[in-house]
Amino acid sequence: MARVKLADWEKVHELREWLQDVKPRTRANYLTEFRKYVEYTGLTPRQMIDEAEAELRLHRRQRGKVKERI
Repeated sequence: MARVKLADWEKVHELREWLQDVKPRTRANYLTEFRKYVEYTGLTPRQMIDEAEAELRLHRRQRGKVKERI
């Protein structure tokens, strides 16, 4: 997997969409946490979004696998 360079977040469509209207300080905090999650899971931004969307389609009692992994 190609390593995501979070310093170049504007070049990653998913990150740009997510962070475009976020204040700079909040953006820095989000990127720090995002970097940790990427390193832990090994997922790309698109894979992470796909995983979150798939979980949202589950019955509410079946949700939480993503949070458990964190």
